[in-house]
Amino acid sequence: MSKDRDHPATSYVQVLNCQVSPDSTVTFTLKARGIDYARDNVRYLPDGEQRLTGNLVKHSDPNAIRILTKLSNGQSVNLIVPKP
Repeated sequence: MSKDRDHPATSYVQVLNCQVSPDSTVTFTLKARGIDYARDNVRYLPDGEQRLTGNLVKHSDPNAIRILTKLSNGQSVNLIVPKP
């Protein structure tokens, strides 16, 4: 991914506007572009932005957070996001 947030590289995934509630529910915007196709020839992360809700799960790396969520296309995803 390009370090330029306004003009990212050709393929990227961004987690934006992340908010965590006291019960470990996470709401965030997932922005993706150019991610490879899954086995069923459907993009696992569709191009564009999605506003999602998931659950914060403990991760072994103290410098990252783990979010379990479902995409708008119904597929489950396990995101591991480096802490800013």
